[in-house]
Amino acid sequence: MRLNAHLAAETYRRVFPLRRDGSGRFTLGGGGRVVDWLVEMRRLPQGDMLDERIGSGRLAATEINEVGKMLADFYAHCPAEIDGGAYLRHLIREQRINRAILLRPEFAFSDIASGPLDMVDGLLQ
Repeated sequence: MRLNAHLAAETYRRVFPLRRDGSGRFTLGGGGRVVDWLVEMRRLPQGDMLDERIGSGRLAATEINEVGKMLADFYAHCPAEIDGGAYLRHLIREQRINRAILLRPEFAFSDIASGPLDMVDGLLQ
């Protein structure tokens, strides 16, 4: 959140723990073991979402290039130290989790998820 807040401080509000209490219920407050961290964000207009803009033909190549340049400059001068090897290992672990979840039979996503998952696997190798 600290890193992303440099790019969109007005969007990122806070981080708080998702906990599992003694009875197995998930809670946003109170006690229990922390099982994940949640980021509270300001809701952005649906019409400005990337998929909406692509679908409606409202995304220009120049805009994509501008965002790419901004991100490249930001990360080149990033205030946080980033260990590329550690980050890659993290991405590989997260990809294994994503694959395991998205290919669960009860979700019926395997037809549409297999290709993109395979592509990401290939990029991470």
